[in-house]
Amino acid sequence: KEVVFSKEESFVPEDSNLWSSYSFYEDPNLVNTIMVKMPISGKVFDIAFDSCGYKPGLDLNQNDWDDISKDLTFKNLRKSNYLSGQFGRLPCRKATISELTIGEKKIKSAEVIIFNEKDQQSILSLGYFQDTVIVLDYVNNLFWVKK
Repeated sequence: KEVVFSKEESFVPEDSNLWSSYSFYEDPNLVNTIMVKMPISGKVFDIAFDSCGYKPGLDLNQNDWDDISKDLTFKNLRKSNYLSGQFGRLPCRKATISELTIGEKKIKSAEVIIFNEKDQQSILSLGYFQDTVIVLDYVNNLFWVKK
């Protein structure tokens, strides 16, 4: 419910034990796209961060799904459609994962969208972070998540 913009000041948490940070960079091949080095189920991905996206919170391409799915317990995997603001309805699959770890955050019954295309960019959005605070520190290129 609060946004602070500053080009000159970096974020310094009052208590660093209450925060996790992950490096990010702007991808020169994707216009205005922040790529966060984020651990997902124990594997580190360079994943696009969508600050406008909401639910479910994680959209994976087929390659990234293949990297983590063998280590996950999922309740449901079904064919579905994904409504893209740019491309309309796209075929996909949706998985409901018993417990998904993103960074240090554990999400129970996490829904994940799996794109059919292997070259589609995987995306992390605000969907799993509704109960916490996210800070994009452009001075130090750090993506902060309050624990």
